[in-house]
Amino acid sequence: MANEVAKPMSPMEEFQENLKKSLRDDIARMLPDAAVAELIKRVIEEEFFKKRQMPKPGRAGYSSETIEVPSAFQDMVIKAAMPIMEREAAKLVAKFEYVIADQIKEIVEHGVAETVMKVLSQTLMGAFQTAEVNWRTAIVEQLKRNGLQINVY
Repeated sequence: MANEVAKPMSPMEEFQENLKKSLRDDIARMLPDAAVAELIKRVIEEEFFKKRQMPKPGRAGYSSETIEVPSAFQDMVIKAAMPIMEREAAKLVAKFEYVIADQIKEIVEHGVAETVMKVLSQTLMGAFQTAEVNWRTAIVEQLKRNGLQINVY
């Protein structure tokens, strides 16, 4: 609230605040620019780009198996980019709808024709094999009736 008056600090609180400020200032003065730059670089690499290890999904409770997953920053970027990518994909699909439809039609027609040919081929092959077995059996039976002894494997 705007009308509140700050509570005065106790001597110990004031000492702690002054000590924090002094240490913060002293540490900043003591660190060379190169060390600060290296520290910042390392923090950025670790926090933004270093992949994380997570327990492998479905692993047994006693297992220590892990998988590598993107960093938290990379996850945030992916989540933020997903609606943009979906919107752009929808635009591309709308723009090339006729090409995509032709490709789907061609794949379906080719797949259907190929499937029909396979079924027809298998059906005919089965019919021919059945007919062959029936003819062979009929011939052997006829020959046996006429007195010929034939062994068919």
